[in-house]
Amino acid sequence: MIQQTFSLSRDEIVRGEYFSHKNEPTLTFNPARNLIYINAVSLRRLPDMDYALIVISPIEKRLSIYPCGMNERDAVRLRSGGINPDKPRQVRCCNDFSEKMLSLMQWSREYRYRMIGYVAKGNRDTIIVFDLSSSEVFASQCGSLDAPARLQEGFGAVFDEHRNNPPMRTMMQDTVITLAEMGDSQNDNH
Repeated sequence: MIQQTFSLSRDEIVRGEYFSHKNEPTLTFNPARNLIYINAVSLRRLPDMDYALIVISPIEKRLSIYPCGMNERDAVRLRSGGINPDKPRQVRCCNDFSEKMLSLMQWSREYRYRMIGYVAKGNRDTIIVFDLSSSEVFASQCGSLDAPARLQEGFGAVFDEHRNNPPMRTMMQDTVITLAEMGDSQNDNH
């Protein structure tokens, strides 16, 4: 048998945005209607979450959903009540919030923006994190999808760069929160 050696070090890891997001947490921001909402998958990933803090890191261009109680200051209700308690709620935001998001990300009011989320687990907390710079862009009128500029550059990050630069490591109140590996979250269900 002939043995071949090869290296993945300069190969590109294909970005997740190229594949179906049916079972992934997503967040949609619609500045034309001043709405922000998460999908039902996000609610299933954090089943006890009715209310959350919306936490934004302008430097990292990241938005996090941090579950909290309804009496917490700045809490936002994300789950509908009444006859459909597991249905996500579209949250109306004020025009100032929309303008700040548009300015921060240099987005246009005429588009909708959808981001894929990642469940991040710490010692005490589980949150959902959305990378704002990896948004998919939808025209508000016709629903067509425009690929982000970074998706037009190639398939993804070079293998070594991807492995040496994890997407997130955040310190939050002495708790280290890191992205949950796909294998870890699947093993929790079995």
